[in-house]
Amino acid sequence: MYNSLFISDIHLGKGEGSEEELIKLLEEIKVNQVYLVGDIIDGWYLRLQNDWNKNHTKVVRKFLKLAEETEIIYLVGNHDDFMKSFLKNPFDVGNIKILQDVIHLGINNKKYLVTHGHRFDYIEWIPLWARLLWGKINPNAWKNTDDLYCSTEPLIKKFIKDKFDGVICGHTHKHKMEETYMNCGHWNKNRTYIVEHLDGTFELKTYPKI
Repeated sequence: MYNSLFISDIHLGKGEGSEEELIKLLEEIKVNQVYLVGDIIDGWYLRLQNDWNKNHTKVVRKFLKLAEETEIIYLVGNHDDFMKSFLKNPFDVGNIKILQDVIHLGINNKKYLVTHGHRFDYIEWIPLWARLLWGKINPNAWKNTDDLYCSTEPLIKKFIKDKFDGVICGHTHKHKMEETYMNCGHWNKNRTYIVEHLDGTFELKTYPKI
């Protein structure tokens, strides 16, 4: 049993095959809260090529079913930015709350900013249409995310200083566990996620690939 589960960058719609493990994780885990930390549905990819399949639908249904008994908060990322229109007014999908960012009060009484992290990324200053066009012209343009997202972590750390006790995020696709900076990593590629134990400690975990 855990207090909270944090998972990001599932990228439903890309058809890369991480859905079976995710469904098993959601069936096995006992948790009070679930934070979907952005890029859950890959709207960018679906604009270019529709690879949505029945396994993606199963994951969405699993979240909706889980939300009947468990609090689920969906934080909008950059790849699911089509959901921004839902942020203008309080909006829930079933029992799933949709937000931009949220403050998580840990069992340890510390305050953590939970955010996807893309708002702290210089790349986000480039209009989406320009990024999509460049991706069509140069298919390899956005593959090396280590270089593209190098600004995100230091900007987040600077932002939370003196405001929060820590941050839990995703976006960079690089899982990391520090006292004040915790990154869920890339579920779709690495099956990583973060849990908050009932004693208030946090742990970065990896689900075995099937």
